[in-house]
Amino acid sequence: MSQKGSVFQKGGGGTNFEQLVQTAFLTTLIIHGNAPCLDSGELSEVALQVTNRGYETDDFMVTAKSASGEHRILIQVKHDISFTVDNEIFKEVINAFWKDYNNTSIFDKSKDKLIIIKNGLTKDERNHLKSLFNWAKNHATEADFITEVNRIKGKKDRLDVFREVLKEANKNTYLTDKELWEFLKCVDVLEYDFLNEGSIDKTYFLNLIKLSKNKNSATTEKDIWDSIFAYVATLNPNGGSVTLESIKDKDFFQHFDNTHLTPYFKAVEKLKSDSNEILRPIKTYIGKGENKFHLQRSELREKILVGLSNSQLTIVTGKPGVGKSAEIKEILEKDYPNASVFVFRADQFNESTIANVFSSQGVNETIQDIFSCISLIPEKIIFVDSLEKLLEADPECAFKQLLALLKEHPEIKLIASSRKYAIDLITLKFGIDKDNICIIDIPTLNEEELKLVAEKFPQLNSVLKNDKVNKLLQSPKYLDFSILAIGKTNDDYTNVSLTEFKDKLWNSLVVDSTNTKNGLPIKREEAFKEIAVKRAKEMKLFTKPDKSDAEAIACLENDEIVFQENNNRKYSPTHDILEDWALVKYVSSKFEDFPNPKDFFSNLGNEPAIRRAFRLWVEDYLIDNNGKINELIKVTIADQTIEKYWADELLVAVFKSENSNSFFTSFEKELLEDNSVFFNRCLHIIKTCCKESDQKTNNSNLLLPIGSGWKEALFFIQKNNTQLESIKLTILNFLTNWYYRLLFQYKKIENAELEAAKSIVLTYLKEVEEEKEFWQEENVKGKSSNLISILFDLASISKEEIKQLIARAFTKKENRESWRLNSFYENVIESCLSGIGNQRLIKELPELIIETAWKNWKYIPPQKEDSPEDRFGILARNSLSYEECWGIRDRHSFFPSGIYKTPFYNLLWIHPIVGLKFIIDFINYSVEFYVNATCEYKHKISQIEIEQNDETKTELYAAWELWAAYRGLSVTNYALESLLMSFEKFLLEMAKQKTDVSKENLKIVFAYVLKNSNNVAPLAVLTSVAIAYPEEVEEAMLPLLSVKEFYEWDLSRALEEYSSFAIMDYDISFAQKERLESNQLPHRKKYQRGLRDFILDYQFNVRKLNKEIHQIIDKLKAQYDGKDVIWKKNLIEMDIRNHKVGEFDEKLGGFLIQPEYDEDISNFIASSKDDFETQNISANYSAIISKAYKKTEIIGFEKWNECYNYYSNPKNLDIIFSRPIILATLGLSEFSGDISNEQMSWCLETIVNAIVSILQDTFNRGYGLNMSINILEKDIALSSFHLLMKNVEGDEDRDRIIAMIISMLFAPFAKHEFDKIIQYFREVFFKQFPNEAKRVWLGLIKYACYKKANPKSHRHQDEDSLKEVLDKEEKFVQQISSNKNLKFDLSEISLEKCEEYLLARAFVITPYDTADKDFTDFINHILPIVLGDLTKKEDYSYNRGRESRQFHHESISDIEQYLANLFLDANFDFSKSVLTTLVNSLSKNTQRQRFGRDDLFQFVNTTLDYFVLKLYDNGNLKIDQIKYSQQQTNFWNLWEVLFDLIPSDGTHPLIQKLLLDIRYLLWDYQGNPNENNWSVLNGKKEFYKKIFLEKGKSNASSVINVFSTIGGKEFLPEGISWLADVFKSNPMTSLSLTSVSSDRMIKRLFYNHISKIKNDKKLIDDYIWILNRMVDLGSSEAYLFRENVITYKSIK
Repeated sequence: MSQKGSVFQKGGGGTNFEQLVQTAFLTTLIIHGNAPCLDSGELSEVALQVTNRGYETDDFMVTAKSASGEHRILIQVKHDISFTVDNEIFKEVINAFWKDYNNTSIFDKSKDKLIIIKNGLTKDERNHLKSLFNWAKNHATEADFITEVNRIKGKKDRLDVFREVLKEANKNTYLTDKELWEFLKCVDVLEYDFLNEGSIDKTYFLNLIKLSKNKNSATTEKDIWDSIFAYVATLNPNGGSVTLESIKDKDFFQHFDNTHLTPYFKAVEKLKSDSNEILRPIKTYIGKGENKFHLQRSELREKILVGLSNSQLTIVTGKPGVGKSAEIKEILEKDYPNASVFVFRADQFNESTIANVFSSQGVNETIQDIFSCISLIPEKIIFVDSLEKLLEADPECAFKQLLALLKEHPEIKLIASSRKYAIDLITLKFGIDKDNICIIDIPTLNEEELKLVAEKFPQLNSVLKNDKVNKLLQSPKYLDFSILAIGKTNDDYTNVSLTEFKDKLWNSLVVDSTNTKNGLPIKREEAFKEIAVKRAKEMKLFTKPDKSDAEAIACLENDEIVFQENNNRKYSPTHDILEDWALVKYVSSKFEDFPNPKDFFSNLGNEPAIRRAFRLWVEDYLIDNNGKINELIKVTIADQTIEKYWADELLVAVFKSENSNSFFTSFEKELLEDNSVFFNRCLHIIKTCCKESDQKTNNSNLLLPIGSGWKEALFFIQKNNTQLESIKLTILNFLTNWYYRLLFQYKKIENAELEAAKSIVLTYLKEVEEEKEFWQEENVKGKSSNLISILFDLASISKEEIKQLIARAFTKKENRESWRLNSFYENVIESCLSGIGNQRLIKELPELIIETAWKNWKYIPPQKEDSPEDRFGILARNSLSYEECWGIRDRHSFFPSGIYKTPFYNLLWIHPIVGLKFIIDFINYSVEFYVNATCEYKHKISQIEIEQNDETKTELYAAWELWAAYRGLSVTNYALESLLMSFEKFLLEMAKQKTDVSKENLKIVFAYVLKNSNNVAPLAVLTSVAIAYPEEVEEAMLPLLSVKEFYEWDLSRALEEYSSFAIMDYDISFAQKERLESNQLPHRKKYQRGLRDFILDYQFNVRKLNKEIHQIIDKLKAQYDGKDVIWKKNLIEMDIRNHKVGEFDEKLGGFLIQPEYDEDISNFIASSKDDFETQNISANYSAIISKAYKKTEIIGFEKWNECYNYYSNPKNLDIIFSRPIILATLGLSEFSGDISNEQMSWCLETIVNAIVSILQDTFNRGYGLNMSINILEKDIALSSFHLLMKNVEGDEDRDRIIAMIISMLFAPFAKHEFDKIIQYFREVFFKQFPNEAKRVWLGLIKYACYKKANPKSHRHQDEDSLKEVLDKEEKFVQQISSNKNLKFDLSEISLEKCEEYLLARAFVITPYDTADKDFTDFINHILPIVLGDLTKKEDYSYNRGRESRQFHHESISDIEQYLANLFLDANFDFSKSVLTTLVNSLSKNTQRQRFGRDDLFQFVNTTLDYFVLKLYDNGNLKIDQIKYSQQQTNFWNLWEVLFDLIPSDGTHPLIQKLLLDIRYLLWDYQGNPNENNWSVLNGKKEFYKKIFLEKGKSNASSVINVFSTIGGKEFLPEGISWLADVFKSNPMTSLSLTSVSSDRMIKRLFYNHISKIKNDKKLIDDYIWILNRMVDLGSSEAYLFRENVITYKSIK
């Protein structure tokens, strides 16, 4: 086709893919398989490269024979093609198709096909392209086709692409709609994944070869496939044709024996015919005969289609009769006419294995093998109808196996229909993760659709006008029934009630009262009821009636009211609506037969279908006869002998119905008496049982309120609130649950309900502020913050109240004694500034949020007398991490930074202008503040000038740290980082929309920022957006290109991207994921040198602004001062005008494009050959060296030498690629015996210079990044001191190394860097050089004392005096480094005499595995000092007194980690004494304040956490097994010590720890439970039981946490009985069953242990006892599980 062809096509993947596809077709030909895209046509010929037959389509052609004759299929194989107007490949393909299509001598439009085959379609192509071709085939006229397509934008867009491309192919003339439609009828697209790793299609074909292989063939399937592939390759160049005749002598043909496949092909036929049987009775229209009417519900079908193509499992749900199965049937027929579809009824899976399901259909082959026989047909779909029928099945049934099979076969799609009420139960029962499936809710008919039906069937008019029943008629099935019924009798339906209406339909359809001969009406009714009830009781799909009249059954079958299973006299109702009615009638007759409720319930039965019918019966009765129901409720609740379950069922039915208000009116007195105990129960039932999952929320595991009970209960509370004091806690919990309704169903709530909620919330908040007794209680904690959230979400009706509340919060917070109220007001302010939720508050009151942010974040300096001239009033501080330097209050709330830390990401979306102004104003304020502040280690901030597009100039504060702040790569301030990140995400999302509006808005934002920002931080964000979406930003980005520094800083940023990481956020579980995704965005690392590479790429590929870019580059050149040659070189490289095309390069398979330099640059480069080469060589060496360092490849001395010779020429050093430090460490570690003296010196100097340079950088924060060291080599340089020691001679050098290590240990490194340094020093350096290491250790202690005696003064911070201080310090370090006789003296070591953070550093580098007593003495000396310090208060003010806390939280965290390692590895006696010291320090300190954080306890607690977590991690890290098993032994030994140290009174704060209830052991950082079995627990069941029963009875919730996560495998199901026994003996403790973990525990018991539980009386009783208790405590999950488990109760 095309003469050009990229490198790829000249013999790369393209041809390979084509041959793989041809091999697949050839294999199908050999086994007599069917061709794709035809109804059923057996392949008869495969012809390659058919241009010689006159075709333009040149890949290959196959011929197939079907009942309608011979078909030619022309195929174009493109491993990668995009179906767009400007894709050249696509245009060529369509052009060839169009020519062939119109050449009638070789193409028959009625039978032949044109097919494109691609290696994987995009979701979009799957949704829209495939449907386009299928719809063309399925529509009778072009008008129908075009109308249908135009309803869906995605499909219309695709059709327009074809219009345009065909216009070009058709001599620039548009096709008519008819021509277009007829052409598309012949086109199709297929996808095979042969090029993918682990190709699914290839697996199918290999399996197919295996199934059809000759018994005598010893060759493997893969070899047979390969030999067919090789044969195809020989045919390809000259275009041969293959028929069975022409290959029957080939070797590969001999391996096949097709008789083996006969049973599989038969199985396919059998499953297909059974599928058609199941689909047959499903009606896709209303009415019958001539008068059929079909509803077009395209948007809905589109949703299902998208679901099918995007998810593996799609469930279509909706109310009864809404047309679930009908919609699916239509989609399968219309959109997947050629797919392999197998249909089953759900109850067929109520077998123990899938094999049984198939064999009961006469099929004995496995589904995988059956699918292999149709390998060429890419779409494989299974449809399971009426999932609710599986409620009666065992959880381990064949359906569970089908789900497991799908996990292994992602290409098989499953679509199912289910009634809405069953979805939660089914997903629960089979453990389906609702987040991975697509649930589509079919709505009832809307007014438009009903109007269409009424026009078609005028006889429905009177019914449709009847308000009592017209809600029912929104279901197509009810309409269908009504049409049939009204056709038979002429009754008047204008005023009938709902129950009367159902009765009329029943009499007309089931009873057929018009046909009275032989007493048939009564017989029909009895027969139908028997079939329905017997089925429900037997829990089977079909049942054999034994009492009913045969003639009546035959009439029912004839009227399509029941249908028969394979003529075996077993029947089932055709539609579940009719079945519901029959069961409701059954309940009703039982109610009449047994007027006494107790008898009524015991005769009813508790099968799922019967329980459901009971609820429906209550709903019907409430409408027509609520007096009777109220009577039944009264008796049932009063009679203690009736199983509690039925009383719950009754109330649930009432509250779920649409009108429960009569209940609240009739029972008002009862609800309020005895401290409202009955109302308490009702609230409880509403919040537990009246919920279901809703597909509209993103979180499908969330259950949302349903039924009128919620609203009526709120009205009841509002009306009687003063009398409900005793159940206030229940009401608060009820409100918390109602809050979900506010969040997700806002549009459905009427105003009266919102006002009721508001009034209740305000009443309660008033009580909180008045400090009423109730709100002080322990179990009310956290409730007031829920009230705040609800009030904020009612912002649309509570603006004034919210403003006043926040105003009070600010005024009272300042001058209140009450810490409780303070924390409440803090909470109000924090909620207002929350980054999660809050959309309604933001929408209604954006100004309030901004005012609150300024008030709350802005730093107010303490008043200070002696320096009036200091406008900002900032005092000397000693490290940048003190936020005050940035003018922001010191709070931890912004760490780690991210978009959820402030409300501004949300605010930007709702009020972009307000949000933008705040972000720029606030960052301006903060940077200005910083510039004027006095702080140690401050970044150097310079000023630069930037020119706008309108030529005005602006001055900006600038520094690399500000530039990198939005990426969190530099040390600035977390609040600033968070605002910048929010701003960036907002702009990136906006740019992504790519609409005219979004483009316009982006430009406005760019202009605003460039004009109003006083610093470069927001400009870096703009640069990021420009790099990601240059075509959206266009000329607005030009000013950013005009500043030289931006290029340097963005280079640093691009290099640092590789070290960007997402810190765990302990408060917001999903924040880390958001940061990770942001770090992974493609534009972050797309350009290795950042802005520089982007500009060049832009000039090559986008080109739009090249003229303007060249003007900017010319300006920059004009400013060039002749000093910085590299900058000049960059300017030349950035400029496309300097790039010339060189020779064609065979090796690269393309033309080399390189810049041409002017003379001084050429001289600069001449020394090293061409830049391109150098980098390649450099990159090669770098790869060799890095692999050798990681020990993935071994290098010999020759290779080392070669690298050395290359690097020893300084001109070859390249900051991006070179790895001189690694080379030097290899020289010293691997080849120290081989290298020459000169090489030795080079190695030592390289490393020493690097370390000096890193230390200088670290101390001089802000003198720009020292670009002489590659960021990736930093860690390596800092961990090579042992190599230096090994290879230096003489004391002087040794002393110098010791000095360097001491300096490193007190340098202000970032935490993650320092952790590596500690580990290196303790584990490597100490072990190899114990004497020198001890000198370092002593030196550091001495330096700690020196530092305390010589604090830095900032009063006169001019350069000279500062230099003097630093020189003095350096001298001191040299002096202690060279003194071999330093003495260790404990009396010198105290917080009065030493700097705390340096003592902490000395502590964490102390070895605990040596015999040297100095070290253990030091540990025993410092530990009590730390413990004592932790009892003091923290004080952030600048003159910290002796009474306040000395150790900084980072030091504390280092010590915690250190002690955890000590517990793992130190000898038992020593670690036992340390543990004892820790635990005993708590008992001395019990009288501390009850409120606020207890830091001492936190410290002991966290240390133990780290101890356990490190052990857990070591298990996953596969460390040395001997060491790991020793650590396990140490762990259990220390755990027994801990057990003995804790008293048995149940109050010790460490019991939770003893029970292993540890946050990050049981849950991961996102808050997902860790359900892996933890092998350390194996065999410890008795010890754990002992801990629980002797020390932990009052901590049952910890035990439940462990059972529901890592301990489930070892401790369940027996553990459930330990719990039940503890709860029964002390009912208060069972309150711990209210946790999420309890829900997970009962779930795991059900999924993993039900088979064991149901056969053990004690276990099943304890399990049901716990479920009942949890339902009483309000667990909706337990209610759903009890529904599933209750059926087993009767077994024993």
